[in-house]
Amino acid sequence: MLNEGSKRKLYDRIIDSGPKNQVEFCSNAISTTQYTWWSFLPVNLFTQFKKIANFYFLVISYLQTISAISISEGVPTNLYPLIFVLTVTAVKDAFEDLKRRTAD
Repeated sequence: MLNEGSKRKLYDRIIDSGPKNQVEFCSNAISTTQYTWWSFLPVNLFTQFKKIANFYFLVISYLQTISAISISEGVPTNLYPLIFVLTVTAVKDAFEDLKRRTAD
């Protein structure tokens, strides 16, 4: 049991609706989007290159630019399909993120 002196005292705060005592609260809006307009490109590329297949094709494309070890004479032929896949995935992610933003 608690002693009489150890009980907590709770005070209600009365907020006057006048302009002097007006209290502003932060928004409690929830956002489930993954990107903002300025972070879309770096975050999307980081997310896509975390996939091992995309990173593998990036490394192979880089190695193809070295003409001493490449059979394509320094032309990164694997880069074009990689750019296509990255672009299609980025457009899909942007569309999904836009749908999430409108649903929020």
